[in-house]
Amino acid sequence: MQNRFEALCELAQRESWCWNLRCTTCGHRDFRWGLAALAAGLHPDHPSWPPTRFDDFGRINTRLPLRGVWPTEVQEAIQACVPGCDLHRVALVVRFPDWLGYLGVFLAYTSKAEAANHAIADAVAPQLIAMVIPESPAALMLQGVQAGEVLYWRELELIKRNYAIQRGGQSGTSS
Repeated sequence: MQNRFEALCELAQRESWCWNLRCTTCGHRDFRWGLAALAAGLHPDHPSWPPTRFDDFGRINTRLPLRGVWPTEVQEAIQACVPGCDLHRVALVVRFPDWLGYLGVFLAYTSKAEAANHAIADAVAPQLIAMVIPESPAALMLQGVQAGEVLYWRELELIKRNYAIQRGGQSGTSS
């Protein structure tokens, strides 16, 4: 069974989940339900995974807290889904920059835990460094993350601007 972060990214891609953290239409609700299911220990590929359309989620779940107010233990459970992921594989399967947006949702909803333990940053920074232009602002920022700085969701825009890997594995800048 694949990593839960990878599986959620593929599910979000298939179902076109909104990852806009400032969305005032849906509030990226499918992702919030998905994160809650991950925190409960579920896997998107397992039959026990709840239906993923918001209407179905709403029938079987309760209201979810907004970004920044999830309990630390829930944030840590969400973080635990990311280590072991293969971002290169995700980048081949999920549209660019959507997969970066998905990662941003994870970072936004685990910000308190991430500031304390860097679990997501430790898992993804080395992989992201290999995906950006060497010595670019993104590469320098990621080196700082590897040295212990916090990776914030807003910084993924810098990675997007300095992304060097194209779908076919060819180098070049992407906008």
